[in-house]
Amino acid sequence: MKEIKEVNTLINPEILIFDMDGTLYQLDGEGGTFKNSTLFKMVILNSVNFVISKERCGRPVAEKLIEEGLEDTIGISNFLSRRYGITRSSYFDVAWNIDPKAVIKNFEVPKLIIQKLKLNGKRKFLLTAAPRVWMENVVRELNANQIFERKYNGEMFGPKTEIFESLAKEFDPKTILSIGDQFETDLRPAIELGMSIFQVKDPNDLQKLI
Repeated sequence: MKEIKEVNTLINPEILIFDMDGTLYQLDGEGGTFKNSTLFKMVILNSVNFVISKERCGRPVAEKLIEEGLEDTIGISNFLSRRYGITRSSYFDVAWNIDPKAVIKNFEVPKLIIQKLKLNGKRKFLLTAAPRVWMENVVRELNANQIFERKYNGEMFGPKTEIFESLAKEFDPKTILSIGDQFETDLRPAIELGMSIFQVKDPNDLQKLI
């Protein structure tokens, strides 16, 4: 995957767009990601219990259905919403309603940094592919609810490019700085629209924003 060698902070941005996972904290999965993390395992456990409650079946049957859901191109939420005729949010609100204290790490410095940035007069948006309930739980844990003027969660869009494109139409892209760890989803769309970027390889990198 292409990486950016230097951080472009040559402008004085009016709007800061923050990614969440991998930027404001790390998980304990492979490479600090969601894959095989404690969060992933808890989501799967909650998903199995969700299916058991819907199907009134045994655990082996429910686990098999979740395995099928993992093969869905969109994910378990899409698989179960079609199977039960429910909204994806109905599933997310159960499977992803998890206390962040048990699963996030390396968030102490980012928590302090965003609190300091609260007073700098810049507009701060949060843009995450995570479900609404997990986003809200994390924001509450970081005491950041009053910091982010806008909060975009994965239930509101398809790819993140949709939000970047919308913001580029609403604001001058040259006034926007996108902050994230994933080049393809957090940074490339911003660059292509004329925004500046700040690449985070470790949440502690956010200190450089001060």
